[in-house]
Amino acid sequence: MKTQYKSVTFRENSLKRIGLCNEIIDLKKGARNRRQNKYCTKEMEMTKVIELDEKCKECHGTGLYVGMGERDGFAVVCYNCKGTGCHHFRYEYEDFTNRIIRDGIARILQTNPGICVGLGENNQYGYSDFGGMPYKDWLDGKPFTPGMEMRRFTCPAWWYQTADYKKKPTWCECMLGRSFCNCPSFNNKETCWERWDKENTKTVV
Repeated sequence: MKTQYKSVTFRENSLKRIGLCNEIIDLKKGARNRRQNKYCTKEMEMTKVIELDEKCKECHGTGLYVGMGERDGFAVVCYNCKGTGCHHFRYEYEDFTNRIIRDGIARILQTNPGICVGLGENNQYGYSDFGGMPYKDWLDGKPFTPGMEMRRFTCPAWWYQTADYKKKPTWCECMLGRSFCNCPSFNNKETCWERWDKENTKTVV
């Protein structure tokens, strides 16, 4: 079976724009038109497409699906390939050049374990109440260190279950299968964080 593969192509609308720009240049020579053509060419180079035809993974190329509800020789048309057995794969992408600055961001958290973060009504919270670091520090490559967790609202087990499971404490009181906020120690989670800090502090010789 011959596999059809289309190598990297450019987005169709970008090609149309290229053609339009070239027509303008043919009609009106000038620096302005050349700049427009340069812009279109740049856009064409940024967005690319990979396309190929592959054997449908959902029906294994049969075009038919047999699930728990299909018995005694019954089958349904595969939803993924519409019965053709062939799935057309299309992926659009842009070449990576550099990380882009995102407007409106002030604070970066290592993770969010399921807490609604924000300053609240009348700015009742500050950015540091949720841990993390300023956006600039993160852009500069500063690592997340102990003390940057969301300690005001989570305990060590809750935080590190998401942030870094290897650092999640294995204390007996944390292994009882209840929600974190229902733990008898949760209202005194500051003591849990003190315990975690002692157990995870590296001794400098």
